[in-house]
Amino acid sequence: MYFNFNAYYSRRLVNPAAFQGLNVSANINGQLKNLWHAGFYAGYEPAGKNFYEPRIEGRFFKGWSNYFGGIFINTNEAKKYATGIEMMFVDRSIFSSKRYMFEFNNRYRFNNKITIYHSIEFSPQKRNAGFADIDEETNDVIFGKRDISEIEDVLGAKYSFNSKMNINLRVRHYWNQVRYSQYFTLQEDGSLKENNSFRGNANMNINFFNVDLVYTWQFAPGSFLNVVWKNAAENFGRDISGNYFKNMDNTMQAKDNNNFSMKVIYFLDYLTLKKRVKKD
Repeated sequence: MYFNFNAYYSRRLVNPAAFQGLNVSANINGQLKNLWHAGFYAGYEPAGKNFYEPRIEGRFFKGWSNYFGGIFINTNEAKKYATGIEMMFVDRSIFSSKRYMFEFNNRYRFNNKITIYHSIEFSPQKRNAGFADIDEETNDVIFGKRDISEIEDVLGAKYSFNSKMNINLRVRHYWNQVRYSQYFTLQEDGSLKENNSFRGNANMNINFFNVDLVYTWQFAPGSFLNVVWKNAAENFGRDISGNYFKNMDNTMQAKDNNNFSMKVIYFLDYLTLKKRVKKD
């Protein structure tokens, strides 16, 4: 069993006196008799200053304080089938915002040549506070109270021809939907003031679909041939009416981009080459 305590403090480089944030956390993890791994972590972050969220140099957002905690458990990796689960919860001070995270992954090794794996992560957030837009009429920085839905789904497979040659396939779909319910104006002191006059639409619905196929051959010590094919498609819009499956279907029909590349890495041993030159 292991126990770790961490503390992280950050400040802005251009103004060392500007406090950005502090993170204090602790975790306990260990290995069970059946070779499963399990652990627990918890922490606290006091309110700091976020200089990046306003999108304008010199402005900052006061941010929030939050408590967070989570647990994870992974089965024996030596078995043909292995799986793992992680859950996390974050409680924030602004708008009583809540963030949840649930990840499930599993892997099956058929033999020494073929392995498949799958992972899916859900990360919903309720009443999150963040940047929405810049008001063109007043130049005000607009923030909003929003709900965020986020899912990442990954499916992969690996086939090893031998100890020096293999091929990897990775298919990924990422969906992020942001739904604003109320807008605010960012004040000079970093606080938020309710804004009922902003009429913009900051809602966002974005999808990414990627396929990566990589062939690797180690043809000499430290030397590799990599052949890579990548396919990527994305779909962005303001319509937030569709669910996860509708978004995946729309992304599969979107225009995609194919990329093919080949890279050769050859390791040249200077000492061996020097000896050969002297011998010749």
